[in-house]
Amino acid sequence: MKRRGRVAILQTMRSKISVEENTIIDNLIKNLKLYGFETELISLPFHTHTQRALYNSMLLWKLIDLQESDGTKIDLIISTSFPNFGLEHSNKVCWLLGCSPIMNNVESKKEKIYDEETLRRMRNYGYVALKNCNRVYARTDKICSLVKTQSDIPCVPLYHPPRLEGQYFCDTYDDYILVDICNCIETDVRFIIRATAKFDLHINVKIICEKKHDEIYAAEIQNCGVSDRIFFYADVSDEEILCLYSKAYAVITFEDYNRYPESMLEAFMSQKPVISVGAIEDMPSFFEADYNGFFCERDGEKFVECVNLLFHDKQKCKRMGTEGYQKVKSISWDVVINSLTNLNY
Repeated sequence: MKRRGRVAILQTMRSKISVEENTIIDNLIKNLKLYGFETELISLPFHTHTQRALYNSMLLWKLIDLQESDGTKIDLIISTSFPNFGLEHSNKVCWLLGCSPIMNNVESKKEKIYDEETLRRMRNYGYVALKNCNRVYARTDKICSLVKTQSDIPCVPLYHPPRLEGQYFCDTYDDYILVDICNCIETDVRFIIRATAKFDLHINVKIICEKKHDEIYAAEIQNCGVSDRIFFYADVSDEEILCLYSKAYAVITFEDYNRYPESMLEAFMSQKPVISVGAIEDMPSFFEADYNGFFCERDGEKFVECVNLLFHDKQKCKRMGTEGYQKVKSISWDVVINSLTNLNY
């Protein structure tokens, strides 16, 4: 394959770096190589134990020279987070994979990590760094909104596809609703259990999880009288996941500002409507309430009504699922790579 350019991907190594972020970067590298790009991953630790250590971590990225490596020009830099987007290069783009204190201070105030002066310096660093990017993308609409609010810098949402890209399909609309709790919190699960008691008695709830949860929630399931209608699927294979999505009549998702809408994407790619719980401002742009799904706050009555409504109207499930698919069918790694690597040569 003809060499298309040399790309360096920047990653900030934090003490709590997520498996999800590592997976995204691994997939980014894999797909860049499929397109014929030579790739390098540049990772540096991020120290925050003292103010000086924090500032040194920020400065270190600015001091690195990546115009070339081993005598070969680096054509493109892809930065992914604070503070690695501070690296200076003539052709740098940013794809923000998560929130940081330069965009909002929700985490910092809650955990009391940074004082106001430190936050001011971090935001100024981020503003200058993002200004020097040729293009700025973010993996969710919420992150884009935060960037625009804090800095007035143009930012475009760039969603990556779910893990099983190209394999999702629609089979039937059976009498069960699906929910993936792998990235959910305990209160989400308990919300589902309590609501199930109010669902039509013919509706089953199938729950995808990373480990067996039967014992954790056994008492609540028993108290709610739904032990014959809630089923946990732990450590399922890819084929089983695809099958569960393909036969569900709808999918329940939980959205918040810091959570990627993976399950919603999987539902729409399987042509299933969603019932999404959360705050309306945290919904992704490809979700349209009453068009390809229903939005519910943590209000048991509306949530139960939507679950029952779709159960009794499978044609509506089909219509809404088809509309959802039309919204997300173009989300792919091809689009991600083409957007990030707009090299001018």
